[in-house]
Amino acid sequence: MWAGFGVVWSPFLAVLLWPSVWSPMWALIGLISLYDLLRRAEPRWYVELQDSAILVKTLGVRKIRYRDIRSAGFYVYRHGTLARAALNADIAFFRLLGQRARAVGKNGEVARDTVELNFGRWLLRCVLFPPFLFPYRALRFRVEDASGLLAELQGRLSHSPSGPSP
Repeated sequence: MWAGFGVVWSPFLAVLLWPSVWSPMWALIGLISLYDLLRRAEPRWYVELQDSAILVKTLGVRKIRYRDIRSAGFYVYRHGTLARAALNADIAFFRLLGQRARAVGKNGEVARDTVELNFGRWLLRCVLFPPFLFPYRALRFRVEDASGLLAELQGRLSHSPSGPSP
């Protein structure tokens, strides 16, 4: 009897509860968009080298100390054939919607415009949806002058007080 009750009433309850889940999320997105419109103009994506750390701004500003960076280099694609095909199909779909992205390279191919930082320990990345913190050991980002950034970064890593950890 309870199973029948659940089958009949669950669609009605879902319709009633669905807006209570998504309305706060839409309100949060609206507030973030309003803040984004009202704040002063600044570059959206940038990398800044400071004396003791590197600042990486993507969706938020991340300050990474040089002593946390184990190595830095160009990004090397590590995707298998099936994953590469799925990612490229996804990129092709979003290109139809106006996004600018380049295709994923073959396994072992080096992306000369993308820098990858590898860390000696796990770092946490904050995101706007649950579970809010994601651990990661590598960070990659695309820059205009990747080779110049890597040369400058290698110099700072070798001169950092603790040096790059092995």
